[in-house]
Amino acid sequence: MEDSNSHQACDDCNLDFGSYDALSQHYIQSPNHHYCKECDRHFKSEESRRQHMDDKHWHCRKFDYENELWDHLVEDHNACRDCHEVSCFFTPSTVRH
Repeated sequence: MEDSNSHQACDDCNLDFGSYDALSQHYIQSPNHHYCKECDRHFKSEESRRQHMDDKHWHCRKFDYENELWDHLVEDHNACRDCHEVSCFFTPSTVRH
């Protein structure tokens, strides 16, 4: 398969996607791929991908989507969604802009 502006191919699975975002979702959801969406890197095994996540992305490994991470940071760590300041010492009443 050939890549072009109109489609993105997964040669391993012999599938064609209409956008790079769709191809990325395939990489994330397919058990045939051990993919880090943060780095856009592929790994030979799930174990090596998990080790990479633990080493490089420990802060976001349990969240599949950035908005889920921000929901967690806002709710559990008093992060500010507007300025992206994160501090476990802030309380909603002490955050000032």
